[in-house]
Amino acid sequence: MSRLFTNWHKYFLSCLFICMLGSVFVMPSFGQTTVKINPKVQRFIGNVSELERNKYFNLHSSGNDADVRQFFSDYNVFPSRGFWGPYSYSKSKGNPVGTYPSSKSGNDNVRNVTRFVGTEHPKSVFLDGVDPEKAGDWAVEYYKNYVDESGRPEFFEPMNEPFVHAVDFYDGQWIDSEEDRIKRQMAQVFASVGKKIHAEPTLAKMKVIGYSAAWPSMELKDFRHWDENMKLFMDIAGADMDAFATHLYDGVNVTGQNNLRSGSNSEAILDLIETYSFIKWGIVKPHAITEYGGITKGFEDHFTDLESIQAIRSINHMLFNLLDRENVMDISIPFITDKSQWHMNAGNNYQPYGAALFIPTNIGEANVEGWRFSPRIHFYELWKNIEGRRIKVETDNPDVQVHGFVKGNTLFIAFNNLDNKTQTVQLNFEETAGELVKLTTKSLKIYDDIDPVMSINEATSAPASLELIAGETVVLEYEFEAEIKQTSASKETKYYSTTYLQPIKGNTTLSFGFSNVTINKGTATLLMGIGRKHDRSKQPTIKVNGTAVNVPDNWKGQDQAHRDDFFGVIEIPVDLSLLKEENTVEVTFPDDGGHVSSLILEVKNDDATVDKDEAIHIESPKTEVIQSQEVKVKLSYNANVSRDIVAEFWSSEGWIAETRATVQAGEGEKELMISLPNLPELGGDYIIKSSIRPVGSNWQENIARHQINNISVVEALSTTSTLKIIVLDTENQPLQNALVALTNENQNFNTSQLTNENGVASFDVTPNADYNYIVTKENFNESTGTVTANQSEVEKTVALSENITIIPLVANAGEDQTVDAGELVALDASASSPEGITFQWTTISSIQLQNSTSANPTFTAPEVDEETTFVFEVNISKEDQTDADQVNITVVPRKDNEIPTAIGTDQNSVKIYPNPVHNVLNIDVAFNAVLFMYDVLGNKILEQNLLKGKNNLNLSYEKRGVYIIYIHSDQEHQSFKLIKE
Repeated sequence: MSRLFTNWHKYFLSCLFICMLGSVFVMPSFGQTTVKINPKVQRFIGNVSELERNKYFNLHSSGNDADVRQFFSDYNVFPSRGFWGPYSYSKSKGNPVGTYPSSKSGNDNVRNVTRFVGTEHPKSVFLDGVDPEKAGDWAVEYYKNYVDESGRPEFFEPMNEPFVHAVDFYDGQWIDSEEDRIKRQMAQVFASVGKKIHAEPTLAKMKVIGYSAAWPSMELKDFRHWDENMKLFMDIAGADMDAFATHLYDGVNVTGQNNLRSGSNSEAILDLIETYSFIKWGIVKPHAITEYGGITKGFEDHFTDLESIQAIRSINHMLFNLLDRENVMDISIPFITDKSQWHMNAGNNYQPYGAALFIPTNIGEANVEGWRFSPRIHFYELWKNIEGRRIKVETDNPDVQVHGFVKGNTLFIAFNNLDNKTQTVQLNFEETAGELVKLTTKSLKIYDDIDPVMSINEATSAPASLELIAGETVVLEYEFEAEIKQTSASKETKYYSTTYLQPIKGNTTLSFGFSNVTINKGTATLLMGIGRKHDRSKQPTIKVNGTAVNVPDNWKGQDQAHRDDFFGVIEIPVDLSLLKEENTVEVTFPDDGGHVSSLILEVKNDDATVDKDEAIHIESPKTEVIQSQEVKVKLSYNANVSRDIVAEFWSSEGWIAETRATVQAGEGEKELMISLPNLPELGGDYIIKSSIRPVGSNWQENIARHQINNISVVEALSTTSTLKIIVLDTENQPLQNALVALTNENQNFNTSQLTNENGVASFDVTPNADYNYIVTKENFNESTGTVTANQSEVEKTVALSENITIIPLVANAGEDQTVDAGELVALDASASSPEGITFQWTTISSIQLQNSTSANPTFTAPEVDEETTFVFEVNISKEDQTDADQVNITVVPRKDNEIPTAIGTDQNSVKIYPNPVHNVLNIDVAFNAVLFMYDVLGNKILEQNLLKGKNNLNLSYEKRGVYIIYIHSDQEHQSFKLIKE
């Protein structure tokens, strides 16, 4: 990664750094890159935490042969895109473009869809002067009455990459006015198709997307490319689009320079689209990345595994970006195709398509003898198992991307190196996930000139660090003994300004506003998209509500030197304390040229609320159904986002019928009616199955399931039904002597009884009637509800939670104190309440506390040069509650204290020379130790392990000035003033 200079990561302390020579602080240590991992904290992107695999792990195919179906099943992958639709169908029937088959009659039922993208080549859809209204009407007719569910896509993309083909529809080459005229007509076709499909109630489940931008170099010609393409499309058709389709590719040329979108460039493209969407409609419409990957050049003319694998590096790079946008991502499709047999012909000596996943075992022959996987299978091998909820992960290096997920007792952490240099990554677990059983490490190393190395290894211990070569992706799968429970959350929200694409003038301030910002505890980042010439500054002065913030000189991915302009996003940390509900951000560059394309404020707030596990349960029927062609099923569910719930009816021989409904996030109950094709035979061995899954998906994507076996089909209900209310506690143990009251106002039915030792209260009731129940028990919370007696015997399980009075914890760290250096100091948290709490004292200074887990720890006040305040924090906890308080201890220096400014100590256990130093500093130590070096402002300059004996430190690259050297070991701690000349 090219950078202006090394960016040392700074830690800011909550107590004052004393800048006088000889002052001492212990700073946290970290490696070249540190990744913080907390599996107990659930990460939300917007309102999304659960990974929906069908948004990311797709094959660019709608194929359905046996090999492809088996691949989908084995690798947990989904079909996602195919080239066919209403216009290709019309053309196949001999109709010229713009004329269409006649209408058919059909019913008014809402049509189901299959989750994939249907798209078409522009020449099948468009010609100069085509009537967009008729084109829209035909799309509605085709999807309503000409195809079934398997041919009706959830996403319709009327044309693939149309604007790059505008030149095909007028005389001449690249005439600006003609380009504009044709593009506007194309956008009007998209608008008409979207408007017509959205107006047709039977196609309510379809979405229209566009325009599949092939070449989104928004910054070209000082953002004229943006104005003449994506902005033009959004202005004309955007209101009728459900999502905006974009294609992202790295252009890789092994004989020349790379043209990479991976990293900051792709971020800037998507941020610009999101910002303009927010400005126009007040919402961010989703993305549909219908192709992404890498385009290779400079390899051999025939297919090679080496060329095939190159795109996977780009796909992994971009995937990490797209995973950060799941709340605004409808679908993303890596450009990996199935067998692509259309490509193999005599003209190319029967060579496979470069993007294909399946390759003939006898390449170069007309008749395929068999198929093998190309190296692109490694992408799916890497990501095959990953699922679950996100966890909080943080990297201090934008070139090291990381994502984490938890599912049951398994923790998944994925790493990716955007840099062209090897990165050492320190793994810092902030909370443990439990006892490790097994660690599976998957690694994919891709090289320019030799075959890739895909490795899968198992171990029973976990490493403290990783080494990632350039472009490497690693997935760690930790298996623990017990399920990982998340206890808190980190919720990310992006705030968009209504100001965008601002021209940059030197020393002229650009102002951006951010409104209705919610601030708790956490972190914040400004995402600054800029497009400028390479010799222009990328580090403006930025003020947040009047306070300046530091602008890093590093960003995701390469320096883009191969491009005419830099166009990328630079991430700028912002202290949360600077923010308020209404905010103004001022940006001032020192020089002219280019634009600030977008500025987005991302806030990550800590939160105590975590998602419950998504679940589905069949409430009724439990044992039997009446013989009918309709089966009523009542389901209870918990959904974290909008989901489909499905009820299915099976015989012992297989599936008979199903129905589904879409429910919103939350807990609830819903009755579904399954329509059967025939009257079921009387008898047993029927099955009712239920599932909860992503909207529009199939059984392969089920999140949770529940089924009841041995359902009987009976002729009629008896004259009475038995209704059993089963009362349990929250640990599913029966509660005896709970009072169950049952009422039915229509029947004047009102009775009650106590539960038996099995927690059961049994009532004789009238069939097909609804009964209200109230369950009460001393020291438990009341439960109410309704149950339907729709069988001869109905069971309803009710869970009661204990009514526990929670006494809040109050931490009290005691009174502030002023003490003399060298004095023994006692801290006192004994006033904390209630009883039975545990204590943990911490400080970010170098002071060593004795008995830090007691209410009254002690320490010896350190030697100081002037009055210095140290901050100590006590954290108290009991069960799931915590609280904290701080106390200030001010240390007054001894009158005869003198700070060492020369080398060594009286015992000569440490020697540092020469001082002053020009280049190499020698350090002799009598023990193993760690050296920390700070400037006089408290910024850590470096950290170095020292071995017993003589050590050398090259300081030739450091600036002239005064520094503080701090030597830390188990034996002693020493500090020195160092002068660098």
